[in-house]
Amino acid sequence: SFGSGCTFQESICHEVLGEDGQQKYGQQRLWASVGWGLMAAVSGYVVDMDSRDSLLFNYSTAFKIMAACWAADLLVVQGLNVPEHAGVSTNPWVELGKCLPP
Repeated sequence: SFGSGCTFQESICHEVLGEDGQQKYGQQRLWASVGWGLMAAVSGYVVDMDSRDSLLFNYSTAFKIMAACWAADLLVVQGLNVPEHAGVSTNPWVELGKCLPP
């Protein structure tokens, strides 16, 4: 879900920022909020333009924009260098299995 994805992004952001993370994190959140707001306005405008000759809104364009942004996010994240910590599992699925009942 979207909420769990955001949690992972927040955690990775702190790891990547390193020692200066507290100060730089605010800047990251600021620009994330600006980007979210701009894309909401752009997507809303595109949906309005796409639905102008209809009584109902056609949200398919918004879903296509979302899919393109997620694909771009995956491409960027794929090349991200996230520092590893000792004692942290490199395979989160193994750790998830420990939380499930036997």
